[in-house]
Amino acid sequence: MGIKQTHSNASFLPTSGVDTGRGVFTTWRDKKLAPLADHAAWLVHQHWMTAGQPNRAELVGRYAWAVGGRDPRLVAAHARRVAAAASAERLTEARNICDEALLHRASSTDDGWTELREVRNRIAGQLARRQVRPSGKTDRDGNPIPVRRHHPERPERTRPGRFALNR
Repeated sequence: MGIKQTHSNASFLPTSGVDTGRGVFTTWRDKKLAPLADHAAWLVHQHWMTAGQPNRAELVGRYAWAVGGRDPRLVAAHARRVAAAASAERLTEARNICDEALLHRASSTDDGWTELREVRNRIAGQLARRQVRPSGKTDRDGNPIPVRRHHPERPERTRPGRFALNR
């Protein structure tokens, strides 16, 4: 009793060729074996990372995401790669990827979900820091001066000077 292959070149999740993004992974997902397929995709991703082929590992993450793979560690790795460009659009896309994946958590207690939540929060923090609040003032070149986040012009409380000559 063995596993029946549909064709001689059956691959888990090919990253090149005519069957790119299709393979045993999509077959397992179609047969309602999504958790198995998702975890196996994570293992394939880890294999390519340890083999020194991060681009191929990234392709596995991207293709798995595109066809419905929701392993939290794989989604976290994929979201980190999407956010690596650090533009507002890419950060928003990465945060949305995390948010969508977190909807599939159900009652799972896998540590991968904690990692995914941390990645989501880090990306959301980066996105929040990119949003600049203009102060209404401009510098000599006409560029807007952002409001300093932690240093208001009139603080609510002030400290006495540390070294005062006249006390």
